[in-house]
Amino acid sequence: MQQDILILGAGMAGLIAARQLQSTGYRVTLLDKARGPGGRLASKRLDGWQFDMGAQYITASSTHMQAHTQQWLEAGWLAPWQGEFVHWQHGQWQTHTGAARFVGQPRMSALSRGLSENLELDCGQPVTHICRQEGIWQVSLASGRRYTAPLLISTLPLPQLQHLLNLEPELARHITPHLPDAHYAPCWALGYRLAQPWPCRHVSISLQGHPLLDFICHENSKPGRDGDSIISVQCTAAFSQKHLEVDKTELAQLVWQAVEEITGQHMPVAEHYAHRWLYARTQPASASESCLWLAELGFGAAGDIFTAGKVEGALISALQLAEKIIQTCDPV
Repeated sequence: MQQDILILGAGMAGLIAARQLQSTGYRVTLLDKARGPGGRLASKRLDGWQFDMGAQYITASSTHMQAHTQQWLEAGWLAPWQGEFVHWQHGQWQTHTGAARFVGQPRMSALSRGLSENLELDCGQPVTHICRQEGIWQVSLASGRRYTAPLLISTLPLPQLQHLLNLEPELARHITPHLPDAHYAPCWALGYRLAQPWPCRHVSISLQGHPLLDFICHENSKPGRDGDSIISVQCTAAFSQKHLEVDKTELAQLVWQAVEEITGQHMPVAEHYAHRWLYARTQPASASESCLWLAELGFGAAGDIFTAGKVEGALISALQLAEKIIQTCDPV
């Protein structure tokens, strides 16, 4: 299938790059191994309940992000999240007074679903091989399907991109030296359906200095969330790294015990679910630019490699890469 541009990864960076490029006339296809678009703009839907298991909210500090956030609010994909946000730091509590928070409604994945409207996606199959022959990129999927295009964009985590490049040493030789170092940390994300209402007035608790917990959220406090009391919890990078292969039931019990200790409340759990993100938190070690564009190879990269995993950073990275491509390449 011949396109102008193939994009590996349909998270925030991939979706924004695709929308910008398609709006100026490029034929774009996004490829993602997940069942749908969004990356960490992810929500888990279970039997009668759901929770946001990736990004819990977004903020908008830059003019670019503010403009896009306003568009998404008007489209109904986002809504303001209000309530009592608190911060726990080494046992000390304080009210959080940071930037306004916005969430997808009725779930975080609503934003990625909206952004993917009118885009061509092939989801559910991992990319197994990439190569470039006579100025054309060829991308193969596990399903056996193959796509071709003169331009290729990667928004994959660095280990996944590097694996694909290493299968073609000549590609790796030309591209790898231009990629920044990026260090990744895992994260266990858990959802709990309670057997009783959430007894705390806090809608979220961000934690610093806790050995297990990084973030606790009362999901039903977010716009569009009805039904039972659902709590989502994200663990620290250090704890997640140490317990990568832990039994999920044991994990859920251990984490919930920590939640009860922090809140001082005993809360019976009816159901739980645990998801492991291997590349949850990113810290670029040497990224002087917010994206990479190698015009002579028709290759670009954007997203987590450059932006430390924040939604706003991914958007800005994608916008800047799209602008570089528009300035140097015309649609076929």
